[in-house]
Amino acid sequence: MTTGRNRSIDASREAFVAATAGLLRDFGPAREPMPVEGGHVVLVDGSGTPRAVRRTTQVDIVPFHAVDAAFAWDEGEGERTLADWRDGHRRYWMRQGAHEGFTFAETLEVVLERFRVVWPPEIADR
Repeated sequence: MTTGRNRSIDASREAFVAATAGLLRDFGPAREPMPVEGGHVVLVDGSGTPRAVRRTTQVDIVPFHAVDAAFAWDEGEGERTLADWRDGHRRYWMRQGAHEGFTFAETLEVVLERFRVVWPPEIADR
């Protein structure tokens, strides 16, 4: 079981989110652990208190340009459209690239993780 990034978690929001994405370059030794199908992630708040647990149900690696509308909807951000997903993630990863010294490209590989919330019971997927 791995622990999610030490960030503020809105547990009620996690009930409506079924996916998350990250650049493949951000996973590996000394970085984020690669999600594993069937694995669990503990999401913690800023003080390290567990707020939710999710179980990974699917992991795919695709180029940015190949992410589809179903995934954009499942991630649950913004307008939940593919156009909005691409715009928001493109801007985010362009800023990350400027900060970390890489150039964003539509061909960059993205890790697409789908999951189910399994704890706490009041927001767990039924």
